[in-house]
Amino acid sequence: MKNCMLYSILISLFFSCSGKQHDPDIERRIKLAEQKVDKIMEMMDLPEYGLMKMSKEDLYTSKDFTQAAEDMIKHGRDMKDLDYPDEEFMAMTKEMLVAFDGFESALKTKDKAQIKEGWETVKATCKKCHDIYD
Repeated sequence: MKNCMLYSILISLFFSCSGKQHDPDIERRIKLAEQKVDKIMEMMDLPEYGLMKMSKEDLYTSKDFTQAAEDMIKHGRDMKDLDYPDEEFMAMTKEMLVAFDGFESALKTKDKAQIKEGWETVKATCKKCHDIYD
């Protein structure tokens, strides 16, 4: 239900701002991208939950934290292949991918402060997008 409403709002907003008539190709691209994003977000839910919990317990260098982070990064990187006509969304997706790169680099250092900083950057990037599109 929520996704259907979001889809309708995005379609209406896109066409009202662009002054274009409904384009079946754009509608198809939006629908396919939305389905892909939903799947990716679903796959990221469990690792993200674990990361949130472990970060509260200051377990940034634990094996479980690293595994959850790697899982989240892996699934999140699937968004690089989106074909979505919303430029702002795609810009935020690129920002998220850069944040994942930094987080992954921080994990390799095994330095708690760097890992925490990388995780905070990822969370902020995700929140920024979810505040608009969720």
